[in-house]
Amino acid sequence: MSVARQAGMAVINALVVVMAVSLATMAIVQRQSSLAVQLASERDHLQASWLLRGALDWGLLVLRLDAQRSAVTQAGGLWAQPLQELKVETPDKSRAAYFSGRIEDEQGKFNLAGLALQGRIQPTAVQALEQLLRSLRQAEGLALPMARQLAQAQSGQGPWPRHVADFLPGDQDQAARLAPYLTFLPQAVAVNVNTASAPVLAALQPEVSLAEWRSLLAQRDRGGWFRDTADVLARLQRQQPLAGAALAVRSEWFLLSGELRLDHSRVATQALIHRVPDRSRIVWIR
Repeated sequence: MSVARQAGMAVINALVVVMAVSLATMAIVQRQSSLAVQLASERDHLQASWLLRGALDWGLLVLRLDAQRSAVTQAGGLWAQPLQELKVETPDKSRAAYFSGRIEDEQGKFNLAGLALQGRIQPTAVQALEQLLRSLRQAEGLALPMARQLAQAQSGQGPWPRHVADFLPGDQDQAARLAPYLTFLPQAVAVNVNTASAPVLAALQPEVSLAEWRSLLAQRDRGGWFRDTADVLARLQRQQPLAGAALAVRSEWFLLSGELRLDHSRVATQALIHRVPDRSRIVWIR
């Protein structure tokens, strides 16, 4: 082999070695960079999760102030004012997080807890739910399976639900569509006529038609909030209490939904809050 050819082969071999070393070095750098990004992402997610806990304090404070200011719970109250992209900065203003949150009155919804009692399906509640689903143009056939699921849970034969989504595990889109109208609370409660929709009230109080409720709630939503249940009966021109579900003008159960954005991380949470006169408590967080 000539000297020139040997030199050429040596250069090629050297180039191959250099390229191999370069590729190995790049792989190491990329892995380190990827690990750094992953660690930073995990750090941001953890920090966002801790910051989001402050949203629970915000919700409890708002509900307490609302209770002090008003004897009724209505959609124009302090609790109903959402937060959108509230900026929270570090003292040195080097980083900022953005919080969005809202509170819903769960007593303005149909409580699925009434579908079964001590493991027995309650036909009247099932019929009311079927009526609600029909008015919402949803499949009324959902009502009985929901009641069976709750009855099984009460009998210890199935998992205990906490949220509407637990009744529709295979269809989260439908669960989201029904969430403004349905809830699941740990106990039976009166429906708040100051925050409930006409379809919910018509399902729970079939003595009054959907058209009547819509007319009455149109007055309510223009600022004519109900002072008490006697006020409701007077506007409905009824002399006797309605035979359906109990009505109320004040609520104790609320759902807080919050999302916090920190750099590239987003963390969301929901919490069920039970507001009582002496101290509100968080029933569950998810």
